[in-house]
Amino acid sequence: MSADTKRRPAGRPRKDQVQSYEERQAWVREYNQRPEVIERRRAYQRAYYPQYHKERRARETPEEREDRLAYNRFYLAQRRAEETPEEREDRLAKARAWYHAKRAKETPEEREIRRAKRRAAYHRRKKMKQ
Repeated sequence: MSADTKRRPAGRPRKDQVQSYEERQAWVREYNQRPEVIERRRAYQRAYYPQYHKERRARETPEEREDRLAYNRFYLAQRRAEETPEEREDRLAKARAWYHAKRAKETPEEREIRRAKRRAAYHRRKKMKQ
């Protein structure tokens, strides 16, 4: 066999062509920070996440739901107890900005629906107290 027709054996490439573990991790980190990769992953999450959680919550029992909500309350209280006054201000400012942006976009019909839901919830709570 001549040198130009000699074929490399199948399988793992030569040692000098293999990335080290650290090099591979660095490449993956860099790859995941690319804007097109971030956008693709976010688009997937936007499409998949609501559907998955809607199905998951439909399957959960009332006890599981109560456990989940209790854990969420506990976790949120824990996080808020640990946050600094600056972090609290930032969180509240961000929430206010989101709230006002959302209200600025809503149509009169959406506003009326939102207000009707709020009135209904108020009357349900009032009824439960009696």
